Amino acid sequence: MIIDAKSKTFLVGEYCVTCGGSAIVLCTGPRFLLRIKSSRNTQLRGIKEGSPAFTFYVENQRFFKNLFIKFIDPHKKTGGFGASSAQFVTLYKLRSNIIGENNDINVSKFLDEYRSIAGKGQDIKPSGADCLVQFQNNHIYFNSNANKIENLQWNFKDIDFLIFKTGNKVATHEHLRKLSPDFICANSDHLNQIVERVRRAWIQVDSENFVNNIMDFSASLNDLGLVCDKTQKLVSKILKIEGILAAKGCGAMASDTIIIIFEKKMRNKVINAMRNIFSFDSYRLSKKIN
Repeated sequence: MIIDAKSKTFLVGEYCVTCGGSAIVLCTGPRFLLRIKSSRNTQLRGIKEGSPAFTFYVENQRFFKNLFIKFIDPHKKTGGFGASSAQFVTLYKLRSNIIGENNDINVSKFLDEYRSIAGKGQDIKPSGADCLVQFQNNHIYFNSNANKIENLQWNFKDIDFLIFKTGNKVATHEHLRKLSPDFICANSDHLNQIVERVRRAWIQVDSENFVNNIMDFSASLNDLGLVCDKTQKLVSKILKIEGILAAKGCGAMASDTIIIIFEKKMRNKVINAMRNIFSFDSYRLSKKIN
């Protein structure tokens, strides 16, 4: 038996989604896999002790008796695409299958369980948006105040996007632990307004406003000191490339990955130019759900 969860990237909404705001999260290939087979010995491989998924496994071990379970990370533990959340989601789906629950997600129930584990001891609780996008295996808009999920389809004809690994990594849970909830929530409304404008432009297939508001969100994070220097330097360099309309760091402190939005007709030129900045195997085709 195999349960999969695709890779994820926050387009916009990181930080404000932890204070009742919204986020748009992208779901892309390649897939994380949870392989399960019957075994005399109960075993778990590929998931570290202390992780939310490991805690979930221990708390629900009676359901996983006599199973050999192995988590496979296609990114080979380089980070940035949601391995930790994929571990939790795939184990949660496995438990649901075992106890005969429908795999249609009850958002409130799922988030309560996830946040109780992943947010233990933290003033800023994780939103769970990254888990939800991998549960759906589709791009989503998520409003954390209403626990509302909306699936999104990429219908833009003139623009495309790619995601690149930077090679930098900031542990999200450690980063959130150091932030003041008052600071995040005080700036949440402004950030959330931009997220809603990005959502509206996506739905209306309005490329110009889509690109402009992504750049506004990126600039706002930078103004708040939530973009690391290495990412800011890379983004400045990338925006000089002909055909690139927007570039934004993603992840804690915008450090893990960088998404670029570019004119589709300039695709080959953009990729060739990006070869000089990133190793070619670091990019991911993000529009396609494969």
